[in-house]
Amino acid sequence: MLKRVVIRNFMGITFREITLPPHGVVIQGTNAEGKTSFLEAIRVGLLNVGAKPSMVRKGADESILEFVVDGTEETGDITIRRRLTPDDNNTLTVKDAFNVKITKPQSFLNELLGIAPIDALALWTDAKPRERRERVMSSVPLNIPEADLRALLDDYALEDFVRRKPDGSLDLDRHGAVIIAEIAEAFYDKRTIANRAVKDAEKAAAEAQTALREKESAFRQKALASGMMAGEAEMLNVQVIEQDLSNAQGYKTSLTERLKLAHAANEKTAATKQRIETLNAKRTELRALTWSDQAKADEAAAADAHAVALRVHTEASEAVEKARAALRLAEEHERQARIDLDKRAEQHSALKAQRDLIAKNEADAKAIDEQIDALESAIGAATQAAPGQDEMVEADGKVAVLAARLALAKDAVALRSARGAYDATQSEASRAKQAAELLDTLVHRWQTTIPAEAFAKYSGIPGLSFGDDVMLDGIPIGQLSGRERLQFCIEIARRGNTKSRMVVQDGLEAVAPDILPYFLTQATRDGYQLIVTRVDRGELTFIPIDEFLASHPATSSAILENVA
Repeated sequence: MLKRVVIRNFMGITFREITLPPHGVVIQGTNAEGKTSFLEAIRVGLLNVGAKPSMVRKGADESILEFVVDGTEETGDITIRRRLTPDDNNTLTVKDAFNVKITKPQSFLNELLGIAPIDALALWTDAKPRERRERVMSSVPLNIPEADLRALLDDYALEDFVRRKPDGSLDLDRHGAVIIAEIAEAFYDKRTIANRAVKDAEKAAAEAQTALREKESAFRQKALASGMMAGEAEMLNVQVIEQDLSNAQGYKTSLTERLKLAHAANEKTAATKQRIETLNAKRTELRALTWSDQAKADEAAAADAHAVALRVHTEASEAVEKARAALRLAEEHERQARIDLDKRAEQHSALKAQRDLIAKNEADAKAIDEQIDALESAIGAATQAAPGQDEMVEADGKVAVLAARLALAKDAVALRSARGAYDATQSEASRAKQAAELLDTLVHRWQTTIPAEAFAKYSGIPGLSFGDDVMLDGIPIGQLSGRERLQFCIEIARRGNTKSRMVVQDGLEAVAPDILPYFLTQATRDGYQLIVTRVDRGELTFIPIDEFLASHPATSSAILENVA
C-alpha cells in the first residue's frame, strides 16, 4: 500500500507532496492540472515503466520521485527514491525503515509490490476482444524462467532467438511478453525465409517436371525412330553397347586396314609386273644374239681353212728347202697363204668374241631369270585379299546402329537422371513445405497460444488466461453482461496487484455517476487502495475515497444491469 508521495519537477508538476489514506484518493480537477502526471509518477517511480528524459520538467536539472510503501515485518516501511535527468540518467534507491539500502532495488520492488498497471475502465469499455487481449497483456508483469523458455523452444536454442546484453548474457530481465514477441518475430522471419524456400523449391520442381516431360517426349520419339518402344529402350545398357560398338568399330577398322593393304599390294604388284616385263624384254634382247647353224658352219670352215693354210704353209716352207727353184712360186703361195691365214685368224677371233658375248648375255639372262622369279614370289607374298563391298557396307551399318543405340542408351541414363532430379526437387519441395508448415504452427503458437499460456501460468493473476478474448476463471469477458463485465475488469486489476493491494486508474469521468459508487466499492474492497483520476471543474484536489463515496451515494445498482 502506498502511504506517501513526493514529486519534484516531473512532467506538469513542479512540486507535490501527499499522504495517501488506506483506501486511496480520487485525484480530481480540470485538464492540464497534473492528474495524469501524478499517475505517471507512480508508474515510473515504482515500476520504471515508460521513463523518458523528456519527463524532467523543462528547465530543471532533475526530477525526484519519492514514495513510502508498506514493507514486511523485517524491513518496515520502504522508502523509494528515483532520480531522472535530461541526459537519460535513471537512478533508483530503495531503503528499509532502518535506512539500509536494498540491493537490486527494482527486482526487490517488483517482488514486493507486483504491480500490474491494468486499466480496468479502459478494459471495460474496449469493444473488441483483440483490444482487450492486447491491453491486459501489455499491462500485466510476466517473468518466465529461462528453463521454461528453453523447454518451450524444444529443439531450438534460446540463444538463437533472444538478444544479448552488452556483457554477452541473454537479456531475460525484460517483460516476458516482449521476450515471447521477440521469439515469435524470429520464428516469423524463419517462416518468411521458409516460405521463400517453398516457392523456390516448388519452382525448381515445376522446372524439373517440365524438363522431364520434354526429355520423355524426345526419348519416345528417338526410341520409335530406332524401332523400339520407350520402355524397351530404357533397358539398354550403356556399358554393353559401348563394348559392342567398340568391337564393331574395331572390325570396321580392320576391314579398312585390309582395304588399304590390298590397294598398296596391288600398286606394288603392278610396279613389280612392270619391272618383270622390262626384264623380260631385256632378257629377250640378250638372248636374241645366239649361234646359228651357218655361224657354226662358218666357224668349222674357218677352222678347216686355217688348218689347210697351216699345212700349205708348212709344205711350202719345206718346198722352199727342197726346191729353191720354185722359190718365187712358193713365196707367192706363202704370201697368199699368210694373207688367208691372217684373215682366217681375224675371223676366228671375231667369232670367239661373239661367243664370249653370247655367253655373257646368257649369264645376264639367267640373273634376270632369278630376279623375275624373286619378283614373282614377292608378288605372291604381297597380294592381299581386299574386303568385299557388302562386307564393308554391313560393317558400316552395324557401327551406325550401335552408335544410335548407344546415344539412345545415354539418353535413357539422362532420362533416369532427370527423373531422379525431379524426385529430388519434389522431395525438397515437400520437405520445405513441411518445414514452413511447422514454422507456421510455431509462429501461431508463439503469437497466440504461448502468450496466453504464459500469462495464465506466470502473470501472478489467479485465473487469468487468454483465448480469442481475455478470460478470468475460464470465462471470456465478451460473454458477460454489463455489470458482470465491469466487475470482471475490476477483478483483473485487483488480481494483478495482490501484493501491493493497490490499483492505479485513470479516467474515472468515463463512469456514469450512478455507477461510480459500485466501481469504487468493488475496487477498494478487502483493504485495496485505489488511486484514480477524474476530470472535473476546479483546481487539482485529492479526495479520499471514503469522502468521495459519502458525497456520491449509490442510486440504483439495477442500472448496472443495462450497462453495455
